[in-house]
Amino acid sequence: MPEILVGQTPEGVVRIEGSRALRLDTGGATLGEMIARGEAGRLETLPSHSEAEASGLRWLAPVSSSGNVIIVGLNYADHAAEIGATSPVHPRFFVVAGSAIADPGAGIVLPEVAPDQVDYEGELAVVIGATASCVERSEAWRYIAGLTIGNDVSARDVQLGRHPMTQGGNVGLGKSFATFKPLGPALLLTNGREPEGPFTVETRVDGELRQSGSTEALFFDIPALVSTISRFCRLDPGDVILTGTPAGVGEAQGRYLRAGQRVEVSIQRIGTLTNVVVNP
Repeated sequence: MPEILVGQTPEGVVRIEGSRALRLDTGGATLGEMIARGEAGRLETLPSHSEAEASGLRWLAPVSSSGNVIIVGLNYADHAAEIGATSPVHPRFFVVAGSAIADPGAGIVLPEVAPDQVDYEGELAVVIGATASCVERSEAWRYIAGLTIGNDVSARDVQLGRHPMTQGGNVGLGKSFATFKPLGPALLLTNGREPEGPFTVETRVDGELRQSGSTEALFFDIPALVSTISRFCRLDPGDVILTGTPAGVGEAQGRYLRAGQRVEVSIQRIGTLTNVVVNP
């Protein structure tokens, strides 16, 4: 079955077919609302009422800020090596604020309280499509609505305990600032099916390639992550799992983001997530 991309625009939900974006008859529901209701599968066949050029549309995040965002750490060997971390035996994950979700094209706002060590992490993101608790690895794809692109932006001084207002590291706080979780633009529907892989994740800052890695190199693949996380906390439709980042983060080189820089995260078959860094 051909892969199907959908997305949310200010004018409604669209299904992308080549260069065309077909506006779907969703009864007024947003993409996030359809995912939350467990209806992502309907987007494959819903009729359309008009169409537009996909390149001319403004995109919104595929899900809202009401769900959980779960960050998986150290899931690529090259990233663990570049920061001197030990390879994990079990998945490492952290829950961060859903209010950090931002749209494609939105500014990544340098926090007033911590503007100096803000970093990027390009990642493949999993969007949950059905309530999942204690899921078996073999059944994990049944609980996934689709895949999108994420940028796990972090204030490293807060995350790693270097900030004067923190006592010790605080991963959740350092990754939860508003606009620190851009998502989109498109959602690759899976609806219970494992897509052909692997995916290549690339991050560019002002056009310079900083990260390039294949999901084939993940320590823990998507089914393993869904299964493990669901044994510790319930996953609901609309929740997002960021699956980890390859080597090349700014922290490893002391190259943090500055206002005016353009950050692009690209994953083939899904698209490119673009955001510009801005001052408070």
